[in-house]
Amino acid sequence: MNIHEYQAKELLGRYGVTVLQGHVAWTPEEAAEALGIGRTQIYELIANGALKSVKIGRSRRIPVRACEEFVERLRANAQELPIRTARTELVINRSEGTQES
Repeated sequence: MNIHEYQAKELLGRYGVTVLQGHVAWTPEEAAEALGIGRTQIYELIANGALKSVKIGRSRRIPVRACEEFVERLRANAQELPIRTARTELVINRSEGTQES
């Protein structure tokens, strides 16, 4: 039996078999675009452990599933992005009535 790839994916999907579509992992730029945030925020999320990533040689990749899990956690917790940049610190400090040094 010879069938095309798209037919095989459709057939597998009918029986509940998960078939990956597209990339398994994104570059930081692709992940940022998919999440609608900036590249710098992606690196901050990686640095603070909120977004999982892997290194392949010298390249950094973010698994698509890691982005999906990140968004699921945000929905579950109903929180904003867990990032405290210099700009957000200034806003937080102003709202708390503290002075910058």
